[in-house]
Amino acid sequence: MRTAGQPGAAVDANPLPVPDPAKFLVLFCSGRVDTDGLSELTPSPRERVAVVGDQVYTHHGQGIRYARVPDLVSGYVDGTVTDRNWRTVLRLRGMAGD
Repeated sequence: MRTAGQPGAAVDANPLPVPDPAKFLVLFCSGRVDTDGLSELTPSPRERVAVVGDQVYTHHGQGIRYARVPDLVSGYVDGTVTDRNWRTVLRLRGMAGD
């Protein structure tokens, strides 16, 4: 569960470019993210990953359908992981009035 301000904060904290919102996910984690473990992942050359706090930002050049990283992230989180595409995160921010 997220507060009303968290989608806006997630947008503001995004360190990656979003060339195509349909190929970009934010993974919201309910627990601590093992950033050391995630740094050892070797995503495909078309996938980019960045961790900011309890959020993992992922870009998938071939599209979300072929993404490998989101499924692997849950193994590096003490808790649950929920992903939302970038358009949904922007919509949630708008609904919250940010």
